[in-house]
Amino acid sequence: MDNISGTTKKEVLELRRGVVHETLFHKICEYYGKNPEVLKRYLLSLELAVELKEKQLFIPSIVSGKNKVDTGRFKNPIEVLVGFPKQISIGNFEKLLCILMKEENVMFHQIFCQNIESKLGVVAAVYGNTLEQEFIFEEEASSDMFDMTEHDPEDTFTRDRIIRLILDRETATDLVQALRFFDIDILRGAVDNQHAEKWIRCLQCKEEKET
Repeated sequence: MDNISGTTKKEVLELRRGVVHETLFHKICEYYGKNPEVLKRYLLSLELAVELKEKQLFIPSIVSGKNKVDTGRFKNPIEVLVGFPKQISIGNFEKLLCILMKEENVMFHQIFCQNIESKLGVVAAVYGNTLEQEFIFEEEASSDMFDMTEHDPEDTFTRDRIIRLILDRETATDLVQALRFFDIDILRGAVDNQHAEKWIRCLQCKEEKET
């Protein structure tokens, strides 16, 4: 970005959140020798970007990995996990973020994304809210989605991607309705249910493992 003239501080901050104005998008594409219209059509057709108001694009893959998301903010969480044991799942989280961003009543407060395919653990997350419900979505890279044993990241291979929805029981006005919204309206639009497996993590087992 330092090599692209005329970039404002506000535009840089927006880029860290994955939001880029059409004018700056054209400048970036031209700087790297890419056709902006072709690249835009490619991103939109693969659901790796979404058009926003005021001639902006939201592109999850450019979200900064240096951003912070407080994923442990909920005191009484419930976790719904989605895994893809029979499918290459890279790209599902980006589609999920695009669908969320298009929802009028959804707002993102914190977001980060690490473009490191070999990293294990949480590689992307977003904290936001609807009109009535706070939520956290995480993407976790795992060597085995059903293995709760800790491994040395240097000695393991990223095989599975898990999407985790975290809701707060204490602040939820209607937990059942919230789960229905995120499952039917959001998750089903982002992933292929034929290849997805969903389950609720036993938080007691998780706590016992950590102690």
